Amino acid sequence: MEKSETYLDLRKNTVYGWETPKDLILVEALREGIKQGDKIPRVEVIYLQEEEYCLDRSSKNGGHYRAIAHLLEGALLSVKINFLSPLDNSTWITYKKEINGGRMFPINTIPLIDPRTFKKGSENWKLWKESYQDHLAKGNWRIKEIAKKFNLTELLK
Repeated sequence: MEKSETYLDLRKNTVYGWETPKDLILVEALREGIKQGDKIPRVEVIYLQEEEYCLDRSSKNGGHYRAIAHLLEGALLSVKINFLSPLDNSTWITYKKEINGGRMFPINTIPLIDPRTFKKGSENWKLWKESYQDHLAKGNWRIKEIAKKFNLTELLK
């Protein structure tokens, strides 16, 4: 598998992901980081065909939030492109089947949800809180300031 790094303009390229919906607050935190010039880790994608990529499932960090935030900001997304070997046609076929079967979506169609609508203690709230803590641990420190902006500090207790 050959690898290279580049930047994708998400207004001109389609990137597919599999996680839906995504958290509005986490996206806003990343958008703020982009505006402030924070170094956002690159995202691994698989090249499918001209102007068409898929977030790499084998990557430790899927990249959904980073890709959506860059798309909404109109910023170029730093990516590591993984090119499938011609001998690995089955992986390419699997990705295309998932896209055509509706199990993978263009990131510009993934809905954003507002965690303030979650009832504290509910399953959605627990998943959101876990995701929030995970992103904070990974260095998305802007989450704290965005949480304050959206009055989420009470919800997080």
